[in-house]
Amino acid sequence: MPKIIISPSFLGIPGTVQLKRFLAAVEQNGAQRVHVDFGDGQFIPEKSANDILYHIGYLSQLPQDLHLMVDQPQGFLESIFRNWSADNISSCDGTYIIIHQEAAGYHPKFFQRISKHGFLPGLALNPDTAVAKVAEQLFSRLSLIVVMTVVPGKSGQTMIEACLNKVRQLAVIRSGGNHAFKIMVDGGVNGQNIKLVIEAGADIAVSGGYVQKDPRRIIKLLDPK
Repeated sequence: MPKIIISPSFLGIPGTVQLKRFLAAVEQNGAQRVHVDFGDGQFIPEKSANDILYHIGYLSQLPQDLHLMVDQPQGFLESIFRNWSADNISSCDGTYIIIHQEAAGYHPKFFQRISKHGFLPGLALNPDTAVAKVAEQLFSRLSLIVVMTVVPGKSGQTMIEACLNKVRQLAVIRSGGNHAFKIMVDGGVNGQNIKLVIEAGADIAVSGGYVQKDPRRIIKLLDPK
């Protein structure tokens, strides 16, 4: 079975002390990335602290997925560029910035700016957003496409397995067009469904609640029996 990269999410973990412990534990147990869910209180009900988004590089040496679950990405993008350039320029290597197709202020021009500042551009699709909604020219520009397998913004939901059909579609598009984007599955990933995620063609799996209960579960996700 093909290997997969595990990117733990810390959505729902309260406090900096607990977060530092979690990040240290997942790195020790084989995590290759860390998934930073960031909400604005509008696109999703949760409103995240800006310090986490702008200074996560101080807390983890792993590459990161900066997942902007926000209605107006532009202002957050400019703040990321400004803060990371001032504090963390070397940490952006291998770090994705992900924006949502469904965001009110979404515009394809954002991906060029993300690339210009040394980050990798990613696009997220909600469960009810079809692959056909993605502009064809973006497949050659994106480094990552995220298939949401739960409604964004709340940890602990059950995976909507039908969304894995979109992973299969994207894998065919990637192969047929000789594109280089990675495919990420985000939502409800656990030890019981990780094989389905891998078999569908995903390269990266985000796991939140399942890994938060015990970071040693990453090993099971990396090597499912």
